[in-house]
Amino acid sequence: MATYSIALARAGVNTANTVMAEIRTAASARAVLREVGVSFGTLTATAPRFVLARPTNTPAGGTNNVPIPHDTSDGAALTGFYTTGQTTVPTFATGGPFLKVAGIPLTLGAGFIWTFPGQGLLVPTSSSLLLANLNASGATLGSFDIYFTWEE
Repeated sequence: MATYSIALARAGVNTANTVMAEIRTAASARAVLREVGVSFGTLTATAPRFVLARPTNTPAGGTNNVPIPHDTSDGAALTGFYTTGQTTVPTFATGGPFLKVAGIPLTLGAGFIWTFPGQGLLVPTSSSLLLANLNASGATLGSFDIYFTWEE
C-alpha cells in the first residue's frame, strides 16, 4: 500500500454544521485512514467542535487538493481531498452518530490528533468521510490547520 498525506490551512466559517474537508475515494480504490489532525492557525470567536462522519448523500465535484505521496516513487493518489467547490455539497447527520468528536479550546495552537491504529478506518470505494465543525465560528472566523494521512 502507498501512503499519502495532505495538509492545508482552512478558513473558519460562520455557519454551524459546515463540512471543512472531505476525503473521497475513486470507484477503483479504497483508502485506509491512518490519522487526522486539526489545530488553530488563528483563533475564532467561538470554540469549534469537530466531528468525523460518513456523508448522508453522495458528494460530487469540487476542487481536489492534490495529496502528496510519502514515497515519491508511488504514483498519484486515487483518493481526492476536497475543501470547496463541490457541485453536490456533502451532508451528514448533524445530531450524530459520529465516528469521532473533539472540541478545541480557544487557545492558539490548540488542537487534536485522531489516530486509527491496526486496520485503520476504511473508506470504501466510491465513498467519503467528512470533517465538519458543528459550531459557527462567530464574528471572528479564524483558521484551522488540517491534515489527513491514509493508505491506498
